[in-house]
Amino acid sequence: MFKIDYTYGGLPKEEYEAVISENMRRKRSYYREYDPIIGDDEGEVIKRRPLTIDGILYHVPEQMWKSDFVRKYRASKQDVSQMLIDCGIPDTADNEIEVIDELFRLRLKHDFEFYAKLCIRIQDKETKAMIPLVLNRGQRILLKQYEEDRIAGKPCRVVLVKSRQWGGSTLTAAYMFWMMRMHYNNWHTTIVALDQSQAVNIRTMMKKMIKELPDFHAPTTFKRHEGRETSRIIPETGAVVQIGSAEKPDALRSYDFAMVHFSEVGLWKATKTKSGADIAQTVYSTVPNRPGTMIVYESTAKGVGNFFHEQYLAAKHNKENGYDGYQPVFVAWFDHKINQSKIQHFDRFVKTMTPYQWWQWRQGATLEGIKWYAETQRAQNWNDFQMKSEYPTTADEAFQTTGGTYFSNEMLESLKSNIRKPAFVGEIKGDAITGEGALENIKLYPNSAIKDALKIWIHPDDFTESTKTYKNRFVVIVDVGGRSEASDRSVISVFDRLSLTYECGAVERAALWFGHVDPDILAYKAAQIATYYNNALLVIESNTYDSRYKKKDKSYVAEGDHSYTVLDTLGELYDNMYVRRSTPDNTRDKQLKKIGWHMNKQTKYQAYDSYSISIRKGQFVEYSQDAYNEAMQLTVNTDGQIQAMLGCHDDIQDTTAVGNYIAIESMPPVRIIDNTIKKQHRTSVGGVASF
Repeated sequence: MFKIDYTYGGLPKEEYEAVISENMRRKRSYYREYDPIIGDDEGEVIKRRPLTIDGILYHVPEQMWKSDFVRKYRASKQDVSQMLIDCGIPDTADNEIEVIDELFRLRLKHDFEFYAKLCIRIQDKETKAMIPLVLNRGQRILLKQYEEDRIAGKPCRVVLVKSRQWGGSTLTAAYMFWMMRMHYNNWHTTIVALDQSQAVNIRTMMKKMIKELPDFHAPTTFKRHEGRETSRIIPETGAVVQIGSAEKPDALRSYDFAMVHFSEVGLWKATKTKSGADIAQTVYSTVPNRPGTMIVYESTAKGVGNFFHEQYLAAKHNKENGYDGYQPVFVAWFDHKINQSKIQHFDRFVKTMTPYQWWQWRQGATLEGIKWYAETQRAQNWNDFQMKSEYPTTADEAFQTTGGTYFSNEMLESLKSNIRKPAFVGEIKGDAITGEGALENIKLYPNSAIKDALKIWIHPDDFTESTKTYKNRFVVIVDVGGRSEASDRSVISVFDRLSLTYECGAVERAALWFGHVDPDILAYKAAQIATYYNNALLVIESNTYDSRYKKKDKSYVAEGDHSYTVLDTLGELYDNMYVRRSTPDNTRDKQLKKIGWHMNKQTKYQAYDSYSISIRKGQFVEYSQDAYNEAMQLTVNTDGQIQAMLGCHDDIQDTTAVGNYIAIESMPPVRIIDNTIKKQHRTSVGGVASF
């Protein structure tokens, strides 16, 4: 009888042992027992320092440790009696108690985890009993961002992408109360949810917290303010807590808020007169840009192209580029200890893991978590979309829609693995913007502040000897959009073919530009970039006007097609243009040359099939975060059409697919030429190069 060999889970012994060892490390790190009273020096949330109080060693926040009072205490060798003597205060029992009490009060002010354990009680979801708030891993991930901003003296601006049931709203409510009660006076707060009832639920959590405060806590009440049902006040600090809804944001205009909690933003519905941005602006415009203020957008991901998705992408861009402002925070399903299932035989489980489960493993999930995920999906009878929406493994996955996403997680992971900051961000200019001087004295001008900047990862002289250059190395693809913000963007993508000279080589992204400009300026910009890249092959997407018609009313989509304007301009300007052959049907058996790449259903599948194969084989290297973001949002609709998710773009991806295809299928090999010899131009016709 055939017997399955489960030894090492089907892996080489070393790999299997490494997986098991890493799994044990993750469990110890993720779900370790942590006492917020004693603290520790691991510094997961904030930096801590050891401090002995009344004979017990604690780990207190560095901010407290550096305070004047604690500095005097440390100077007295952390001895209460000695501190009293050093300060010229009688060493009495009452005075010693006062010193310890002051250290205790400082800890409550500077250490939220300590404060939460001692002062905040929440309702247990299963027993309904009121229990101390001991933060789980997900809550500590969120707290880390809140505390980093507070301690740094920055306004706190967060976009929180959530999975289910880990207490993100609870942590935010508790933290905002702590700020109102322990740090500021008159620190007004608002909670804005989809509807009034949801906002009331969050405020009720805060009300229960106040009701359950211990006796040693400073007196705190929560009263109706100015007779309004939507308003409460903490008289002891003058802080007003106001609630509102996305349906009626105008009711909040009269208040000046210091903290705003926008809840379940992904569910907000835009109206004919108000977008999600309009709703939010009504409130956040009252928040000053000063330390201690907070604006938090939190939600599970509910599709793409909506206001919450836009906020997340903007925050993600800030983090990737080291900018201040809104920062993304994501808490995965496996960050929660309860999302684990016991495994009896690890070797057998590893043996059965699917490629998607191995992808989850690479994202940081434990083996027990992966087992729980599969069991939960079966128990709930959910499809992949439902699981990814409610229990996302990554923030990117949270925004993906149905199984109609074009790229698999493994392919997206491959694209993401090489993303890095560009070597250059700025503008490319000649002696003139248009006209004869546009291609003279072309230079790069660094400028990271401009909106439509050229980003470069590989320069044409990279890897090139001083006396030699490469011919057929670069290809430039242009997707022609419109001049207005309402139209599609124009895109210029540059790809490097040098690596293809090696057996395991790949097409690499060299540069990227996208934005909205007049078509003639786009033509000159494309020619400037192509010229800069050693007179690269220039490929223009040249769709016919017919392809831009709406089927029903024959009206133009957006601005219509500017491809011909670009081609006409370049025809007199640049002589290394890609040329395709027309089909016999179009030419009546005559092979007529046509400039540019025509993107239709057939050629799009052709380009994307080649692109997908290149990714799978490791023959395409992506460096651009913008390009990756688009790849993540690419779908296949019910008609089999490859397109962007609603509200998103696919312009960069189209140029990438075409660029990869032409680089691999339609260009001659890269070859070395002498720089002293005048460069010769060539055109590629139907996959065959002519010189």
